[in-house]
Amino acid sequence: MGWGGTLGPEFGWGALPWGAGGDALQLARAEAVRENCVRLYFTTLLKWTGILDLNDGADPGHYEVSVVEGTSGSDGKPTRPVMVTTVEAVGRALGAAGVSVVDVWLDRPMSPFPAKYAITITGLVVAASGDLIAPNPTIAIFDAVYRSIPVNVAG
Repeated sequence: MGWGGTLGPEFGWGALPWGAGGDALQLARAEAVRENCVRLYFTTLLKWTGILDLNDGADPGHYEVSVVEGTSGSDGKPTRPVMVTTVEAVGRALGAAGVSVVDVWLDRPMSPFPAKYAITITGLVVAASGDLIAPNPTIAIFDAVYRSIPVNVAG
């Protein structure tokens, strides 16, 4: 029973008493760690089977990377679009039911910093309980990788 009601969640503020329930799956941080890789840090273990079944965190279909309009790279070109190709667990213990850090690999290098991208995540669940990521979908904006542009210096 939630606070303020005994007949169900529609009559109170929540279906569980305070302090009950499991850990909520939320995206804590997204950062570009390579020109074609975004690392995601989650607050708890997400479901990871590696066989691309329903809600499997390894399924690239749960992730979409898009350009933040109006941004461009240090090369002066508009931010180039990219697509997700593969998702890999980072530091997964053998036999573990889930992971909390994943690398999302892209089909090509992102534009260089200060270009910005947004990642949209849908349909992921907590490994232990099956609760959906909150909110679903989750969107995070991140900076592209800083990359210096070579300059020819005549000397």
